[in-house]
Amino acid sequence: MVSIFSADGKEFKISREEAQLSLVWKDEKDVKTETDSVTLGYIVDFLALQKGVRPPVIKNPLISTKMSDNTTKENADFIDRIPEIFLFKLSTTSMEFIISSLGKLSCAKIGTLLMNKTNEEKQEILDRLEKGEKEIEISEK
Repeated sequence: MVSIFSADGKEFKISREEAQLSLVWKDEKDVKTETDSVTLGYIVDFLALQKGVRPPVIKNPLISTKMSDNTTKENADFIDRIPEIFLFKLSTTSMEFIISSLGKLSCAKIGTLLMNKTNEEKQEILDRLEKGEKEIEISEK
């Protein structure tokens, strides 16, 4: 087992197999992070869903605004339940821990939010996502 600690001290446990999807955590026993417990909880949930098996590649370019058309049903259900305000944070944090499959999944979800939108609508969505990430960072301090 690998113990991962959030910035606020909450402990999450993942199996060695689950940890293999992170190039940072795969050889660790105890990991202390600067990540909030909510975001870290989503990452741990994703790793548990994968059971140590790298998920299939996401279709590129995206073929639909529905995530289930772009990835597996399980991964689509997972990312669709993540509140929008956490998508940027999830993307950047998963890249920090080198969990590329989660980073790509969260980026794909952001892509589906932007598909078929005008430039003004895209900017509003990106501003909203960025504002959400900043709110999370402020609450961490």
